[in-house]
Amino acid sequence: MAMKRIFILGLQRSGTTWTANMLAALPSVAAIQAGDHEGVHESIFFSHFAKAFGDWDDLPARRRFIEAFKQSDYFQLSGLEPELLDEFAETKSSPAEVFLSMMDLYAEVNGADAWIEKSPHHTFCAEEIAEAAPDAQFLIVQRRVPDLVRSRLFSFGRQLRWPPMRWLDVARGAIAAKHAEREMLEFAADNPQAMVVRYEDLLHDDDMVLREAIIDFLGLDAYPDDMISQYEANSSFAGGPRKSLGPVSKLVLAVAAFVGGLLPMSLLRRIRDARNEKRGIDWPDWAWKRSKFDPHHIEADSPQIILD
Repeated sequence: MAMKRIFILGLQRSGTTWTANMLAALPSVAAIQAGDHEGVHESIFFSHFAKAFGDWDDLPARRRFIEAFKQSDYFQLSGLEPELLDEFAETKSSPAEVFLSMMDLYAEVNGADAWIEKSPHHTFCAEEIAEAAPDAQFLIVQRRVPDLVRSRLFSFGRQLRWPPMRWLDVARGAIAAKHAEREMLEFAADNPQAMVVRYEDLLHDDDMVLREAIIDFLGLDAYPDDMISQYEANSSFAGGPRKSLGPVSKLVLAVAAFVGGLLPMSLLRRIRDARNEKRGIDWPDWAWKRSKFDPHHIEADSPQIILD
């Protein structure tokens, strides 16, 4: 039986962690998890590792990639032998093939016939993931734009800036959220292996009809009653009063979301590409939390050795 490969997509604070944790609770599903990551760990593979170290056919670049991924929390939490990646470096044709083979093996070792990966950074990598893994299935989690933006603004103890910078942050967040929503809906419309799940529907799924629909769509041998996260809710507002935006910020959010729904997708993509090019690869501080590895110590300008 072919291994089921499942990617959960959606922006941060949209409910992807909760959805992933519910699926990870199923006996037939494998997922790399960590308590200090509130459950299913993010690989940021296609958004970061697969792009940061150079052409796969350049031997030094390949070695930089293998060393960095070997030291990552994600790989170390898998419990697989590091030598496995050295072997894959010789036998696989791309970083994507390394990741897919690694996850297949991880699921097999853990007695599962499916695995899930959840990285909000992959939200805009859906097309390339689908190209690399034509058999992959996608669960796309979406949340109401106003609630999503508010949660993102207040997440991890953040404090809002004073106006007018606050309104600029709100507007940017609303346009980015609307852009992601449109990208995901467009991807799902063209891909029969993608299912869109609304966070609000999942939140009120008391009769577990939606959970059952998810299980059926993914073709899992499981019961919806078992889709219960083993981790505490990862809320932006836990342990404090419910925070809200003021009337001006709410108006800015509504207008920006409306504009974000009207702007041409080509323009939104150019803006995003320009922003990403300017920022470069922005590594989160938890990528190598355990090993304390620093990717900047890898020699980036090694002479190229192109493998034919």
